[in-house]
Amino acid sequence: MLDRREDRQPELSVVVPVLNESENIRPLLQRLVPVLERAARSFEIIFVDDGSSDDTLDIVRALHATEGRIAAISFSRRTACTARSPARRRSGSVSADRARTCRSPSK
Repeated sequence: MLDRREDRQPELSVVVPVLNESENIRPLLQRLVPVLERAARSFEIIFVDDGSSDDTLDIVRALHATEGRIAAISFSRRTACTARSPARRRSGSVSADRARTCRSPSK
């Protein structure tokens, strides 16, 4: 996989919403990364975890440790949220409680 400098913005960002998808993260990446490597010089894949009760978020964090183009945003509570600012990419994960403005979902 290509190495990306921290100070550069990726040419392409792919946002993948996930909820209890631990068994599907690696198969998705096995298919998605080769396509993105052909399509763009630089890219990132951001998994947005909406409060998974399985180990989805742990898997994405572990993948980030070996592949810096993978990141995670975790929504720990089921709320409707809007991001205020870009996620802290160096850690590969950001708690949604700190990175967003939330409101209770409409019924």
